[in-house]
Amino acid sequence: MKKKILFFFYILLCTTINGQTSIAELYHNEDYKSLSKFEDKDSSLNGEELYMVGYAFYRLEKDDKAIEFYDKAIAKGFDNGIPHFYKSVSLTYLKKYEEASKEIDMALQKEPNNQEYMNQKGLIYKSKGLEDKALDYFEEATRYPNTYGEPFFWVAYIYHGKQVFENALKLYCVAADKVPKFNNYYVTTL
Repeated sequence: MKKKILFFFYILLCTTINGQTSIAELYHNEDYKSLSKFEDKDSSLNGEELYMVGYAFYRLEKDDKAIEFYDKAIAKGFDNGIPHFYKSVSLTYLKKYEEASKEIDMALQKEPNNQEYMNQKGLIYKSKGLEDKALDYFEEATRYPNTYGEPFFWVAYIYHGKQVFENALKLYCVAADKVPKFNNYYVTTL
C-alpha cells in the first residue's frame, strides 16, 4: 500500500513539474508578458534566466527594469557580450549615451568581431546626432564577418543624407545584397 501511495505522489509531482512552463520555454516562445512575472523570483534565478527576464522587460519597452535585470544577470555570472549589448540598447533608448557606449565597449571586448555590436556603437553616435562619427563605426562594422547586414544600410543612408547620391546608390545596391530579408531595413534599403 505504501508503494502505491508513494507511486501516486511521484506521478502527481511529475505531472505538476511537467505542467509548468520554464523560463527558457517562455523566452523561446517569445511570451514576454508571462516571463516578466518572474520578476519577484529573481533571487532564485540563475544568471541566464535573469537575462531572459531582462530581455522580456526590454521587449515590453520597460528599459529601466530591463537594465536592472541585465545587471543582476551579469552579477550572477552571465557576463558575456549579450547582456552588455542589450543593456547598451536600453540605455540608448533612455538617451544615456555615455553609459550605453561603455556597455557596448564591454560587449565588443567579449566578442570583438561582432557586427551587430559594432553597429550598435554607430547607432549610439547617430542617436547623439554625430553622423560622421557614426559613419566611422558603421563602416568598420561592414568589414566584420557579415552576420547582421544592417551597417551596410546605415552607410548608404548617411551618404544619402549628405547628398552624395552616386556613392549612396552604389552602397544601397551593396546593402540590398548584404541586409537579410528578415531585417527591418531590407525593404527600406530597396
